[in-house]
Amino acid sequence: MSACVPKIARDDPLHKRITIFLWLCLFVYTCLPLLTNKLFDAHDISYHLNRIEGMAAALGNGQFPVRMHPNILNDYGYPNSIFYPELFLYLPAALRAVGVNVNICYKVLLGIINALCVSLSLFSFRRIFRSRYAAYTGTVLYSLSLYRLLCIYVRGAVAEALAMSFLPLAALGIYEIFIRDSGKWYYLAIAFACVLQSHIITAELLLYVCIITAIVCVKRLFSKKCRRLLAALKAASAVLLLNLWFLVPFFDFERIGVKITSTDVSFWRNTINPPSKIFAIIFPVSRLLGTVDNMPYTIGFSLFMLLTAFAVLLLLKRCGAGSGRISGGSGASASGGVRSGFYRSCREKKMFYIGGHGLIAAAVCMFMSTCLFPWYVFRFIPVLNRIASSMQFPWRLLSIGSLSACITATAFCMILKSDRRVSGKVLFVTVSAASLICANILIDSVLMYMPYFGNSARFNVTAPVDDPAWVYDGQYSLKSTDIDLLAVRGETAVASNENMRLYDIVRSKGTLSVNFSVENSGAGAGTGTSDYIELPVSWYPHYVSRIDGEIVPNDPGENNVIRVYTEGRSSGCVTVRWESPAIYRICEIMSLLSLILLSVYIVTKRAKVRK
Repeated sequence: MSACVPKIARDDPLHKRITIFLWLCLFVYTCLPLLTNKLFDAHDISYHLNRIEGMAAALGNGQFPVRMHPNILNDYGYPNSIFYPELFLYLPAALRAVGVNVNICYKVLLGIINALCVSLSLFSFRRIFRSRYAAYTGTVLYSLSLYRLLCIYVRGAVAEALAMSFLPLAALGIYEIFIRDSGKWYYLAIAFACVLQSHIITAELLLYVCIITAIVCVKRLFSKKCRRLLAALKAASAVLLLNLWFLVPFFDFERIGVKITSTDVSFWRNTINPPSKIFAIIFPVSRLLGTVDNMPYTIGFSLFMLLTAFAVLLLLKRCGAGSGRISGGSGASASGGVRSGFYRSCREKKMFYIGGHGLIAAAVCMFMSTCLFPWYVFRFIPVLNRIASSMQFPWRLLSIGSLSACITATAFCMILKSDRRVSGKVLFVTVSAASLICANILIDSVLMYMPYFGNSARFNVTAPVDDPAWVYDGQYSLKSTDIDLLAVRGETAVASNENMRLYDIVRSKGTLSVNFSVENSGAGAGTGTSDYIELPVSWYPHYVSRIDGEIVPNDPGENNVIRVYTEGRSSGCVTVRWESPAIYRICEIMSLLSLILLSVYIVTKRAKVRK
């Protein structure tokens, strides 16, 4: 199929100016709710503000890379960076660390997400379809897709929206490995690694897409000396090495047993009901837009109509070919059981091939996101229940579904454009206008009706770092931890020996210190080897405790705070600090070297192609 498609022509100055102009238009429009001194509320905004605050505090304490947020939950600490990837938060966190208000930092993050989405969509759609026109059309459709905008401005699902920015590149990578040029396996490796560094659940969904694609294309994988299988293994190995610095700490901490490891069997209730919401033209435009019950679960009416039109065209094409009513011509031969004359050209064949697979993927994702799919059956199959419940909300499938729908819609526009009776410019303007109208309903409703964060019009906002509700009740805490009691406990150190006096509790640069001494004891007497001090820090692996500079043991105390054993000493200064173990540092170096090697490989390979 790749032989039917010309190589990508280099952009002339006019096309470069058009591309830049389109990029600016889409970037500015999708950032409209950010162009105000207020911060609009969203479902999960507090959690992501906390992430920025936590990373900023950690950077200020000298942590790099950040692992432990020291200021969350009344300064007891929280391993958010261990369990939730935060690579793309370093810029807003660094801004926050130097004193920029979290309002601006959060908006910078959303601006990065929109910029990445538009840029990677232009790059990926152009290379999938080998067409600037397709790049422009696909980018407009995807960057203005309602589910993506919904994630940013209504749900506040920043990580999922960030992951969606890399999905077009993932689609390009999958297409190259399984269909076209397996030598470009690095597209999928980069995309998957970035998705994993954005949102684990979306990475899980992308993994399922890769597995299903591999099953469908299994013959291709093992043809031509397993070249495509080798490319897929290269991509998987690269993803593993690039993310080793995150994955090793993740699984190291998961083994201790945190609250999030439990399985929720009620996930099937979190479906789209009624299913008609997916195709909604108008959705709730009021202050209730900020509530889950009134959230617009939709891919957008324009995308739905384009999908429907493509399905009708495909059906007519099949029926026409089956009855012999499609004229012949010099088109591609009917390989794979398709009779001669079924397609007018090899390029049209490619468009129907891509669009057809996108249509199937979009339809499956939309169907599985609704109450029509029998999710309740999964409750009785432990393995499936575990897999499905990890997704939390079946309507997350609309992320994959939206991209699939945009790919199909772009293929449909390319087919229409090939007809001399259809003006490509008029078609592009029509599709863009329809997408803009659908997106504008959501954007306008946010600007007009969405309340401000904290129900305040203040420019300077603060993150609720001590509110248990906005760390989802401590889902990364040890299972037996009552995080509400941590606030009650406060900045208090407790000794097991009633003769021990504690004073001068100080926090500085990520280290907590407290002095102790034993009073009213006989000459030469000190604390027992089993005596301890419990400090106002939550226990996690790799907290190092010292007394007067000498390392001493610690373990979880009451309500899982750090318990440091005094080892028979009568006085001293106790310090605790979280420190990365050597294995973490080794993994960081390996991931960095892998990134350098992959970059060198890509630059060298592209340089050879240019020659």
